[in-house]
Amino acid sequence: VGGAIGFGGQDHFFNTHQYDTLLDKQTIAAMSAPEEVERATAARALDDQLIFRVALDTYSDVTASSSPLLMVVETIGPHGDSGTLSRNCTADGQSLETGDLHATVGCTISNFVTFLDEFRELRGSRPTLLVVLSDHLNHAWPREMNVAEGGRTNTVLMMGLDMPDVPSGTTIDRPASLIDVYPTILPLL
Repeated sequence: VGGAIGFGGQDHFFNTHQYDTLLDKQTIAAMSAPEEVERATAARALDDQLIFRVALDTYSDVTASSSPLLMVVETIGPHGDSGTLSRNCTADGQSLETGDLHATVGCTISNFVTFLDEFRELRGSRPTLLVVLSDHLNHAWPREMNVAEGGRTNTVLMMGLDMPDVPSGTTIDRPASLIDVYPTILPLL
């Protein structure tokens, strides 16, 4: 998590759901070079570029064991009416907060593709369920109660890598919420 783990009770959720390692802005900053942390820090969080790097490093460490594992990576890029543009997407190499969601979406996708390429190599042939979920779209919900009508929808992608029982090429396009997705994810895990 690129922000504070205590925000919104995330620490409580993760601790009560038996996560054994929690990395947030404070712990990631302590693990990283001060200059990198300074460049990766925007108004409220660390940028996606740093979060994806730490996720790959962490994954590399924990996959030495063949035990099943669940890893959650929370990025901050596009987030509501504004977002964090990672330093590799800015002219001066400093991450920043911006209202340009086109830029933050594009930057996060670019960083995710880089992450995915490296992740595929690290995992080898380990059966892996990779789930990509977008956030809640907008913090300004009283103004835009039905953002989907405006053409904005949540994204859910599931990839079963070396998991033959996971169907491929299926598109489901119907009104739902993320709580409808979790009963699908849990049995796959």
